[in-house]
Amino acid sequence: MDRGNRVFQQALEECLQALQRGESLEACLARHARYADDLRPLLETAAGLRKAGRVAPSAAAQEAGRQLFVQRAQALGRRRAPGRWPLRGAAVAASLLLAITLMGGATVLAASKSLPDDPLYPVKLTVERARLQLAFSDEARASILLNRAETRLDEMEHIAARGKPIGGSVVLALEGHTDRAAAILEKEPPPPELKARAEAVWGRQAQVLARLFERTAPEDRSEMVRAVWAAHQGRLQLRGRSLPATMGPGGMRALPPGTAAILRLQGPVRSRGPGVWAVGERDIQVGEETIVDGEGPQEGRPVVVIAIRFPDGQLKALIVGIPVDIPSPLPPRR
Repeated sequence: MDRGNRVFQQALEECLQALQRGESLEACLARHARYADDLRPLLETAAGLRKAGRVAPSAAAQEAGRQLFVQRAQALGRRRAPGRWPLRGAAVAASLLLAITLMGGATVLAASKSLPDDPLYPVKLTVERARLQLAFSDEARASILLNRAETRLDEMEHIAARGKPIGGSVVLALEGHTDRAAAILEKEPPPPELKARAEAVWGRQAQVLARLFERTAPEDRSEMVRAVWAAHQGRLQLRGRSLPATMGPGGMRALPPGTAAILRLQGPVRSRGPGVWAVGERDIQVGEETIVDGEGPQEGRPVVVIAIRFPDGQLKALIVGIPVDIPSPLPPRR
């Protein structure tokens, strides 16, 4: 953070402490006239959130505080007067987090557990964005994006448990987290622990989305297919594998909406010849886009396959794995 941002942060923290002691907003701004225009919306937000926090924690009070915070954050993000001192991203993020803390731990915790249709969900997303802006390395940013992907997956599973359809906005956000994390990890080989984490998150992503595909509104299923493919591409990238352009993001996005689907198949596997396996009664193409998790499939043994069905009816296997609930054969006795 440069000196201008550092001085601004110090001024903000001093004013927040002064407001907590009961000093007036105008007195704080008078002491920091240079930054008054940038400080005012943040301090007004903090004061409003503290006032909302003193009210009994009813749904109406929480909604009032949430709306005030989101409105101020959005206004601050849009405002850039020509020739004035610019409030940079990291300072904005730190300032928003400082304001959020004045809501109280219970409110912040409630926001962290909220779902897309809950009043506090926009606060949850704003906190996530602020934390990402405060990350000081690509490795930290990638880790945060993987955390956000897991959060979106948790949200989807909770939504499905409530018997509600998965909304396209959550799936689109998940795809965005995945694409951004993959772009960061593509720059240079990640450390082993981060690589293992990305593998685990993206593997889970494909499994969860395949299981919830039918719970998604038909108009949003194309986003679901792309989110599965984004995770799969990330795993392939970690393994140093490349694909034909037709199987890349551009090729997947070119598919007409609703013409591709995600399938989860389980059954004994049989070879049909080079590049084709039968799983149960379905023939599946196995190629350079296929990842085999764990043991390789053996003739006649059950496998679980995550596949994409393309408009022409072809099934391409993305992931092939041995079902975890089926024990491996015992070694022969000696």
